[in-house]
Amino acid sequence: MAQARETRRRILAAAHTLFVTKGYGRTTIADVAAEAGVAPETVYSAFKHKPALLHRTWDVTVGGDDEDVPMLERPEPRALFAEIDRQRLESMGGHAREAAAAVQPDVGEQECRDVLFATTDGTLWHQLVERLGWSDERYAAWLGRLWVASFVLPFG
Repeated sequence: MAQARETRRRILAAAHTLFVTKGYGRTTIADVAAEAGVAPETVYSAFKHKPALLHRTWDVTVGGDDEDVPMLERPEPRALFAEIDRQRLESMGGHAREAAAAVQPDVGEQECRDVLFATTDGTLWHQLVERLGWSDERYAAWLGRLWVASFVLPFG
């Protein structure tokens, strides 16, 4: 087990060096194997194909180690994102309380907070503005209409 892990580390280090110096397109599995001191079959056995080797090399470069845990599933980033979400939810609770005092919305404070939280994480903005080409002004006007329709009891 320890030898296999060390072999994978050597292969990843070799791949990283070669991808940086020669480029991904000019680096072959045989090049990686030679640099790592293993047979090409060993590289294929460990990583299946070149795109998987690149992906794993990227993971190690970004993550700093060869643990088989995706970066966003590691304890440190998860704790950071949980704290950001906690603070954002608390902030949206403050906005919901202010809305309740100002306009007496047709929904409860918690539902108002939850809708504000869900619609302000950047996902909707990214989808509509970045992916579908909406202007920021159009997005802001739409979001305002969505909130009014969600929170305020219509007249009449």
